[in-house]
Amino acid sequence: MVQESGKTKTSSGTKLYCVSGKVNRPGCFELPMGTRLSEIVDEYAGGMLPGHEFKTCLPGGASTLYLPKKYYDVEMDFDSLKKVGNRLGTGAIIVFDQKTCLVAATLNLIEFFVRESCGWCTPCREALPFIRICSGGSRPGRGRKSSSDAPTNEPAHMEILLRFCPGGNHAVTSLLDHFRDEVQEHISQRKCPFKA
Repeated sequence: MVQESGKTKTSSGTKLYCVSGKVNRPGCFELPMGTRLSEIVDEYAGGMLPGHEFKTCLPGGASTLYLPKKYYDVEMDFDSLKKVGNRLGTGAIIVFDQKTCLVAATLNLIEFFVRESCGWCTPCREALPFIRICSGGSRPGRGRKSSSDAPTNEPAHMEILLRFCPGGNHAVTSLLDHFRDEVQEHISQRKCPFKA
């Protein structure tokens, strides 16, 4: 039986949390709002698959930011995620393990948003294809040396990209904020270090 009140002072009711990725029991779970991320992954989703470790996640679907491992115990509600610079979004938790190439995952998200863009705002319509080109398209390791700086050199430009919808560049900016070394390793090695 699910308790009706939230687990934090500023949350109430229940929330559907969907978990996908390298976990033992991917699924959709109705839990009290504010249930900790670690509890959702470890208990309800059965923990990580054998040999896999939690690296990061998108806590609320493709339009949220990568959440570093240091926030693994964050309470999954609006205010708690806002305090750590993220968003609850849809509550669809996409879990990535230590063997996952986040550059490839981000390129996949960019490809999705490029294809699905409504075309309403110029930054989304034009900037995402530009970022895709800078990063080497769908082939990790083919990016230019400036690739790790290009998306953050124009903060006003990227701010406009967020103006009309939460999609588009969140994965890109958080990849550079938290996993820039991984991006630079792709560029310096001219290949994906996660592939044999």
